[in-house]
Amino acid sequence: MRTLKSKLALLLVTSALLPLVLFGSVSLYNFQKSLRGSIEESYGEITYRMAEQIALYLNHARSLLETLSQDLRDTGLSLEQSKRIVENYVIRFPEFLKILYYDQNLKPIFTTNIRQDDTESPSPELLEELKENQKFIFSKPYLSDELTPAAWFLLPLGTGENFSGVLVAKIDLMQMWQWISGTHLGQQGHISVINEEGNIIASGDPEYKKLLLSQDNPVPHPAGQLTGLDKKPQVVKIDNQDYLISVQKILDLPLWYLVLSQPTSEAFAKVYATRYALILLVVLMLVLMLTVAGVGARRMLLAPMSKLIQAIQALGKGDLAYRIKGLGKDEFGQLGHSFNQMAQEVSDLQETTRRQERMAMFGRMASGLAHDLKHPVKNIESAAQLMESQHNDAEYRATFTRIVKREFSRINQFLEDLRNLTHEMPFHPSEFDLKVLVTEIFESFQHQAREIGAELRFNTSFQEIKVEADHKLLRRVIENLVSNALQALPEGQVWVEIALEVTGEEISLKVRDNGKGIPVERLPGLFDEFTTTKRKGLGLGLAISKKILNLHGGSIGVQSSVGQGTCFELRFPRWQKSRLGEAA
Repeated sequence: MRTLKSKLALLLVTSALLPLVLFGSVSLYNFQKSLRGSIEESYGEITYRMAEQIALYLNHARSLLETLSQDLRDTGLSLEQSKRIVENYVIRFPEFLKILYYDQNLKPIFTTNIRQDDTESPSPELLEELKENQKFIFSKPYLSDELTPAAWFLLPLGTGENFSGVLVAKIDLMQMWQWISGTHLGQQGHISVINEEGNIIASGDPEYKKLLLSQDNPVPHPAGQLTGLDKKPQVVKIDNQDYLISVQKILDLPLWYLVLSQPTSEAFAKVYATRYALILLVVLMLVLMLTVAGVGARRMLLAPMSKLIQAIQALGKGDLAYRIKGLGKDEFGQLGHSFNQMAQEVSDLQETTRRQERMAMFGRMASGLAHDLKHPVKNIESAAQLMESQHNDAEYRATFTRIVKREFSRINQFLEDLRNLTHEMPFHPSEFDLKVLVTEIFESFQHQAREIGAELRFNTSFQEIKVEADHKLLRRVIENLVSNALQALPEGQVWVEIALEVTGEEISLKVRDNGKGIPVERLPGLFDEFTTTKRKGLGLGLAISKKILNLHGGSIGVQSSVGQGTCFELRFPRWQKSRLGEAA
């Protein structure tokens, strides 16, 4: 009988345990899959952020060089003045090791050598290629005479018949190497930068560093053939070993990739450790349930087991805030503490990523604010200095007063734009002649148009166009569109046209230009806050304009073609609802 009882007890325990073990296995799989996905996502984020940082560094250097070339072409400076400006760029911006200036025949005019023994220059083949194609060239990186990584940026000064020379900059890539070397991923994980042929440009792997410094031949990366993979990190077998690989494109021209590689045994070490711990837990529970009888023993095992299963399920569903409580200080308690610690680490990683994204957004906003306020404040400062030095001259005092009022008006307008984005905009419609308003705006921009060689046109067949609208707000919209159009005009035969039409009870006002045009991919979000097609500025004008047209019960639309020009159209009722109500 005792043998039969033992068998029945064993059968009962086994029948109760098997579903629990099966359920635990499914939960373990879901938990492992979730944790592994979180690790892969964090690795993809690291790859993306590092690639973005390198791209920003290189694009900033190119942008600086393009700004310098614009200054040299458009300011009409003497050779000595140009040389001083170029030398200041090299001193101010550490991206530049030296800058060389060639004429249209590729003869060197001057060079800025901070180090007297630096005699390096781009190859004649590169210069000839630039002269033939007249497009920006980013040379292959190389080790300079100081055994530091560098590359050449070659930028033409003008194109076609306007080609007047070449601006060449020696770019310091040591900063990129330091970023890559300073990013550690365990003991065996490394970050590398490779080109489209799969050859290493920079790497945090000490072995690759030695090869790059000791030989002139290209050093291929084992993951070089993986540059076509999706951005999502993947597990790939290389040399009979599994690696977690994450590939992110850095630049399009030249085509560079950032590759993160780490053995899966190290990358998923926490996953494996947790899996083994949970397997050990299941085995331990099996032994305990087979050896301990009674309701009390079962409660002591099932209670902590249930808590662990709930935690695994919660984490498998993405609930990183779930914590295990009340497991005591035994092995279950230690496992629960490890589980809570692991969940906290994953949660902290996600929060850090969100915080970095918010800081990047606030940084872009701060940069835009600083740019938009810099020029008015600088003008006020200059006017104050002028007043201080010429305070006895009535004409200078009048000039000072005019400049200060004008620039403070610009600052107040900008701050009002920011406020109008988040608050209800005051709306005070009144009756006035729209043609008179457009004529005033037209005349106020004539001087600016003549300065850039542009032609302003105003077309309408009406002698008088009476409307009921907010005079101040409508002026703000039209002035913004005309100002944007003038800023978008290239050199040559250019024009901006204002067309005013009345169709029934609706007003149509169009501002057209034959400027550079707007890329089609930017059109859908053009009227969103902080969106701009210009290189500078915060991007509030069109968002404010859309809000003003909405207040008038109207709309603003845009049609544009790159290289042909842009047309903005305002449509709004001639009379507001209050006027229509009185007429009724």
